[in-house]
Amino acid sequence: FAALLEAVADPGPLPDRDLPADTIVCRCEDVTMGDLRAALAIGADAGGVKLATRCGMGVCQGRNCEHGLLALLGDVSTGPHGFTPRFPARPIRIGDLLAED
Repeated sequence: FAALLEAVADPGPLPDRDLPADTIVCRCEDVTMGDLRAALAIGADAGGVKLATRCGMGVCQGRNCEHGLLALLGDVSTGPHGFTPRFPARPIRIGDLLAED
């Protein structure tokens, strides 16, 4: 089942042709190809582009746009690494769990 979901949700690679600047790459945060090119022009890596444009910070956490960004940075298989993985939970105090409204 997981393999089926992965295949269905795979956004696929960016086309080889030059995409217009108004092409949306990150659907969650409405980041365009022009935004990515501008961030890459100053020499940012994947993490820097994420901070500068919010690409990969939306609901999907980069599942749809990270591959496209890495394709712009270079060869996906041997090139730069993607976004820094983060554990999807944050520590909280036990008192906050027990607090009543």
